[in-house]
Amino acid sequence: HEPILLRETRNETQGASDLHENGLPLPYWAGSPALVSGSHPDLVAFGEDLYAGVVTAVEAAGYTAGRYPDTSTPVSGAAVAAGAYHAVGLISEPLLRDWSQPGWVEIPFATRVHISHITVRTALDWHRANAPALAAARSASILYANTTTDPIQLTTTEMVDGAPLAVNVSGYTLAEPLPADLVTAHGITVDGSFVSVNQPARIAVAMLCDPESRDKVVTATRVLRPARVEIPPGDWVDTRVVIGGRKRRITSAWQVVNGARKPVRIRTRT
Repeated sequence: HEPILLRETRNETQGASDLHENGLPLPYWAGSPALVSGSHPDLVAFGEDLYAGVVTAVEAAGYTAGRYPDTSTPVSGAAVAAGAYHAVGLISEPLLRDWSQPGWVEIPFATRVHISHITVRTALDWHRANAPALAAARSASILYANTTTDPIQLTTTEMVDGAPLAVNVSGYTLAEPLPADLVTAHGITVDGSFVSVNQPARIAVAMLCDPESRDKVVTATRVLRPARVEIPPGDWVDTRVVIGGRKRRITSAWQVVNGARKPVRIRTRT
């Protein structure tokens, strides 16, 4: 179990390869790019591309390759947690025993090392080739975390492939301090007893604080966002407002969506 961080610079992790071995009835190499719930879709797409590249490289070397079950959790797999750090991840699992042979014959150590070497070299080459696009995806992920008002997708069960829970919160009120080592490790910003989800550590904040998170470490209360009111176009007709003591007819209207004003059409009476 050897996590390897693949970096563009010292402070910007772009990916994590989590190396294991497994004794399941799987191909000679099995991998998964699954990320923690709520990860940015650009990172998810890049992870799938990385996975496909490793499959191609392993098969070209004469081994079978396929998908490892998406069962790891943020606390048990560095690759899964990569999404919380705005990076891609890959779990790598060379096969320990050949299930096609009687008695589950152990695959030679040199073969397993060779397969791991292929996956690491392929991942490094892939990161170099995609560095500019990965940097852009990382920036988009951080911007989204800082500004979005979307509900956060929360892992509540032991397995990543369980359905995540959508929680519409702006942050959490802490009943006790977050452990200092976790604050430092995730780069979490805390304002007194309140910790906002609109920060780069958005996913980590929900993981560590939400009452229903499987990885919570503190007692905290959700601070819910106001419910969004969706107004269908045309529903403003004949609406009046009072401004300065005088009743006036609405002639234009808009909604604020993710910080941007979007006009609402006002239907003309017929």
